[in-house]
Amino acid sequence: DADKSHIHHKLMGAGLTQHQTLLVIIALALGFVILNTLISESMGITGVVALDAALFILFHWLLAGYVRKSKKSS
Repeated sequence: DADKSHIHHKLMGAGLTQHQTLLVIIALALGFVILNTLISESMGITGVVALDAALFILFHWLLAGYVRKSKKSS
């Protein structure tokens, strides 16, 4: 059985198609690049990495909650 904890499995579990999932992942990556570029001067590398980790964990937590909620209601 494949590991279903990867971001693309969670996004597809939320009801997105493969193409929509790809677009979300690309948008997230681009968003992180833009955010990191904007804050790198003021926060330094440690601040950037800490913020990225916090945002990534928050996104996964919210997405997992949404998937669990949608599976319970179906």
